[in-house]
Amino acid sequence: MEGTLLVAITLFGWPFVLASLYLMLPAQRAAIVAFLFAWLFLPVAEYEFQGIPEYNKMTATCLGAFLATLMFDPTRLVSYRPRWVDLSCLILCFCPVASSLTNGLGLYDGLSESLRVIIQWGFPYFLGRIYFNDLRGMRELAIGVFIAGIIYVPLCWIERLPSAWLCTNDSIRRLPAHGVSRARAYGRHVDDDRVAGGGRVVGDGQPAVISRRAH
Repeated sequence: MEGTLLVAITLFGWPFVLASLYLMLPAQRAAIVAFLFAWLFLPVAEYEFQGIPEYNKMTATCLGAFLATLMFDPTRLVSYRPRWVDLSCLILCFCPVASSLTNGLGLYDGLSESLRVIIQWGFPYFLGRIYFNDLRGMRELAIGVFIAGIIYVPLCWIERLPSAWLCTNDSIRRLPAHGVSRARAYGRHVDDDRVAGGGRVVGDGQPAVISRRAH
């Protein structure tokens, strides 16, 4: 119960932390820190609510970063100019509507899935377009990714030790693939969906929940 409560506090409090980041750091750097820290260190957990996309670490980060940009760096938003390359992201975001209608699942199902894609893919793409659209911005992002990789290396080394797992949920710990186990630290692994088996896995009082839609 304590672990579950801590996860809930962490994920639902993360947008407020992002607001503080945008106050303390330049907006561009705050966006880099927000996404990299969330992907690497926030717990792999998911909360499902009726009628809206599931809430997890990337949902919290995408919504939090977008709202923080809206509040503390609105000039970036109005500086955005659409280009033809943005069409690919637009198609990605609304492709679930076409798929849902084609498969007879209805418009509501398609719009619900599109909303999830917009939050988890459209928002990061949009923030990337306004913050990292020049060489200086891409340089800042590359440096951030490099530093994050260096920080994560010791954690991966730790997980190479026998029975050393940083993830506290037995059901989603690393799985052997072709006889080789992979370090996952606090990140989500592709094998998590295989563990979930198309359903939902809930750790018994542990800070991890994995679910997968059956679309």
